[in-house]
Amino acid sequence: FFFVHVVGLSYIVNMVLIERCDDEGCILTTPLKACETEHQTWHIVFITAMSCIGGCLVGLWGSSTILGTSFWFPQLSLTRTLGISAQYNYPTMQLSNHPTVVPHTEVQAAWPRRGPHDRTMSLRANEEEMMSQPQRIGDVDLSEVLELSKHAVLEAGKIVSRAWGPGTGRSTVEATKSGTADLVTVTDQQCEEIISRLIKERFPSHVIIGEETVGDTYSLTNEPTWTIDPVDGTTNFVHRWPWTAILISFIVDKEVLVAVTYDAISDELYWATKGGGSFLKSPRYEGPIQTSGTQSIDKSVVIMEVGYRRDPLTVSQTSHCLAGLMQKNVRSVRMAGSCGLNIAAVASGKIDAYFEEGSWELNSGTKIWDFAGGKLLVEEAGGVIMDPSGAPFDLMGRNVFVAASAALADELREVLQEAKAKAEAETGGAG
Repeated sequence: FFFVHVVGLSYIVNMVLIERCDDEGCILTTPLKACETEHQTWHIVFITAMSCIGGCLVGLWGSSTILGTSFWFPQLSLTRTLGISAQYNYPTMQLSNHPTVVPHTEVQAAWPRRGPHDRTMSLRANEEEMMSQPQRIGDVDLSEVLELSKHAVLEAGKIVSRAWGPGTGRSTVEATKSGTADLVTVTDQQCEEIISRLIKERFPSHVIIGEETVGDTYSLTNEPTWTIDPVDGTTNFVHRWPWTAILISFIVDKEVLVAVTYDAISDELYWATKGGGSFLKSPRYEGPIQTSGTQSIDKSVVIMEVGYRRDPLTVSQTSHCLAGLMQKNVRSVRMAGSCGLNIAAVASGKIDAYFEEGSWELNSGTKIWDFAGGKLLVEEAGGVIMDPSGAPFDLMGRNVFVAASAALADELREVLQEAKAKAEAETGGAG
């Protein structure tokens, strides 16, 4: 843009205002034919060349600084060319059926949460090349599953955005499920309906486990299964707190193969495929994501949730967990309210750990639609997910425990186990 305008203007100026030298000095005149000597001709060539060079530099500066990336070289900006540090200078990928081809080159990545851990990532020709696992499971094309999942959450996201409105005030369209802290809205139901319809149109034989349709009565088999949480973080949604997401996962043989998480309010789309890595597309960043890699509590920001139970055991255990983290000099603690986005925050390095405990006996804690996709998202980003007891993670369980590294997970589990023991001693284990 700048190149065309500056060079074009320079050419016009040179055509109209040419220096003509005579015995009495140089004056400005108009006709190009007035340049009759070799000296005058070379003078014109020099001015034109300098105008072109200046136009190129201004064009490169304009496209790098104003547009955020070079118009000609998506991986290169003027700040990088001159060795100047830029705070946000991300690789470019395109969310579509045919991702933008990116040269295979080593670049220094600026991740969503910047810290002391510099990373160098290798960008391959496109996202599909990074998926090392076979793209078909039986008759199912996983790339088609991924694209359908993205399309479904974006369609549901339109409903969420319309219902969100200006983002102020409290929603009046709400109802309770298991208690006053467990809410459901018409938006939840509408989003689940549209996602289920899109899945059934393409895969009519697949099983669907949706939060608003199955309730507590569901089971997981080896059949191709989709999980749907239409509005994860409904309480946030009702109170207009912008931390809510639409979650979809695809499971075969009880293994999560595709995961999609979409925050319609901030327009952030996360996705992962088994063996193919985790990705984020947002207004500020497009590309692969990784956990922070944090190793210890004293350098961590941790999310813990209180859930919707208020019995003595839950209250006591929550209090002891918070106290234990503070005694370990945790950097900070958050209670955010969306399991799916909490896990996505760990996967993208914004948060270092997240945990939420529950049980079937007390009918508390998270369920498969809350964390199935997040399990794949954080694992493909280099993090760990397990049961707080240290046992392997169970998709049919009610606990979720996610950390940026195994070392951090071990340290946090000690805090949780100690808090649980103290709470049971105080309350006699009565929930």
